[in-house]
Amino acid sequence: MKRSLLFVSFIAFIALGASVPAHFAGARQAAPLLPPLVSDAEGRLKVGRNELFSSDYAFAIAAAAGATDTDPALLFALVSRSRFAVNTFGANAGRDPDAPVGGPYAYGSAHWLHDLAVYGKEAGYPELATAVKRLPSGAFAIADPVLRFRAMTERTNPYLSSFLAAKAWQRARIELELRRAPSDGLIMIAFLGGTQFAETLAKRDDKDRAELLEKAYPANRDVLLIMTGLPARNTRMDTEWTIGDFIDEINDLLRTKISDYSAARRINVPNDYRPKKPIS
Repeated sequence: MKRSLLFVSFIAFIALGASVPAHFAGARQAAPLLPPLVSDAEGRLKVGRNELFSSDYAFAIAAAAGATDTDPALLFALVSRSRFAVNTFGANAGRDPDAPVGGPYAYGSAHWLHDLAVYGKEAGYPELATAVKRLPSGAFAIADPVLRFRAMTERTNPYLSSFLAAKAWQRARIELELRRAPSDGLIMIAFLGGTQFAETLAKRDDKDRAELLEKAYPANRDVLLIMTGLPARNTRMDTEWTIGDFIDEINDLLRTKISDYSAARRINVPNDYRPKKPIS
C-alpha cells in the first residue's frame, strides 16, 4: 500500500538547426531589452541551444509565463525534465483521457484536476474549472463524460498546462519557504510529489546527506527517478544515489537547463495571440 500511495502521489503531481531570419512579430516580450528571436522558413524558433520549437508552441509557453509572472526559461526547463516520464509511461493524453501522465509537464490525472479546479478559471478556462468537483473522499472528478474528456485531453494544451504548472511551481515555493530556504531542486521535488514529501526528504538530507535514496525510499525510488528524469545511478560518481547528491543533481540540472533555454526570454508573443480553446 505504501508503494501504491507514493506512486499515485508522483503520477498525480506531475508531467525541434539553424534559423533563417523571417520576420519580427509585434509582441509581449519577457525581456524587451534583449534582441527578439526570429522564426525560420518553417515558422520555428530556436529556443534551446540545439532545439527548434514551432512558433505556436513557443508562443503558448511564453504567453503563460507572462500571464503568471514566471521565467519562461524555467517552464522550458521543466518541460525538458518531464520528457523522460512521458516517454517512459508512453502516454498519449491528446487522445486518451485516462493516460497516466500527459502533456509537456507529465501531468497526472489527480494533479491535473486539482490544478485545473484551482487555477483553470484564472487561465481562461472557467467551464472546465467549474466542472471539477471534490468528492467526499477528497479526490477530484468530472461527472460529465464529455467535459471530462475535454478536460483531461487538454493536458497537451501548451498554454493551459504551462499556466497551471507555473502556478503549481509558485505554490510549491511558497509552501516550502514557510519551512526553509529551498533550492530549485527541492521545489521541483515538491512540485512533483507534494510539499510534505519534499520536506521529509529535506529533513533526512539535513540529518544524513550520505543516506542512500534507495534505503530511504526502497519501494518508490524508481518512480522518483522517472519523474525527475534522472538515471538509476549517479553517473558522475558511478555510485548509488544518496539523498544529498539527488537533491543537488536536480538543482544543478535545472540551473543548466534554465541557462540552455535562456533564449525563451526573447520570445515575442504576438499582440493578438489568444490561447486555443477546446472545441465545444
